[in-house]
Amino acid sequence: MRLFFLPGFRLSAFGKDLPAKAPDQNDQVSNKKISLEEAIRIAVEKNPFLQSTRDQLEASLGSLRQSKLYPNPVLEFLAEEIPEDEIGLNQSQNLVAVTQPIITGGKRGLGIRVSEKAKEKDEFDRDTVVLNVIADTKKVFSGVIGDQDGLAIAKETEKIAKGIYESENLRFEAGEVAITNVLRAEVEWSKARNLVSHAEGNLQNSLKELQTVMGIPEETIGGVTGMLMSRPGELSLPELELEMSNNQPILKASKKNMEIADTQLMLEKRQVIPDINVSAGYKRLSAENLDTVQLGVEIPAPFFNRNQGNIQKGKALSKKS
Repeated sequence: MRLFFLPGFRLSAFGKDLPAKAPDQNDQVSNKKISLEEAIRIAVEKNPFLQSTRDQLEASLGSLRQSKLYPNPVLEFLAEEIPEDEIGLNQSQNLVAVTQPIITGGKRGLGIRVSEKAKEKDEFDRDTVVLNVIADTKKVFSGVIGDQDGLAIAKETEKIAKGIYESENLRFEAGEVAITNVLRAEVEWSKARNLVSHAEGNLQNSLKELQTVMGIPEETIGGVTGMLMSRPGELSLPELELEMSNNQPILKASKKNMEIADTQLMLEKRQVIPDINVSAGYKRLSAENLDTVQLGVEIPAPFFNRNQGNIQKGKALSKKS
């Protein structure tokens, strides 16, 4: 997808939006000029906002993994009716049992679907931040190139003004011109020096902004390579709208939010269906010298809590999305 940022300029150094290779952790950019490709690669690697979205995606992957895990069984050992005069298990009733929660109503599947959609939404959020970081890097990078060119022009202007002043001064000493010519040339030279100082300040501010976008505010960049071209990029509004509707991750993330809210509402409604605890065990009746088997099913009765509050919340969030 092509991105355009300046109405009258584009960067001849613009290339691929994503780094072609894995970033080198030992990259050092201090006091050296960098290309646009290097700037984008470092920004994608070190920009703190992008790293935050990566961390959020990692958390979503953990939530998805957790949602696929089934509840653990509960192991139980119980000794009853132990005689006071004989502490031990010989005369007691001993029970060894295992209880397994059974998730009903398709709640486990819906929970997995919610986690999957949340993971996909976080992927789109990450992609959105990647595009924003790349766009910001390109925009600031073009500003640095413009300020570098501006500084070069200011220095050349100052050089010319200095030459004119020196020439007028020699002509005055030779009696060819009046002192006003020398003073006028000196004023123009002073203005040119001020322009150089102003251009240097603009360049330093642009470089600092670029370092911030790249996520390396403490380092010092010596400048950038590339040049500005005056030919504007081609732009078709219908094509741009079509590309955005089909490929913009921020729009896809918005759609995923709607799907998450709808699926979460379905899950909250299913929470009314109680889960079942199934148990099986062996019980030794020592006094009677009998071995018995016990089976049990436990079903909560949803008399009071039927998840009314979470259902109301889910409906509101689904409507909001």
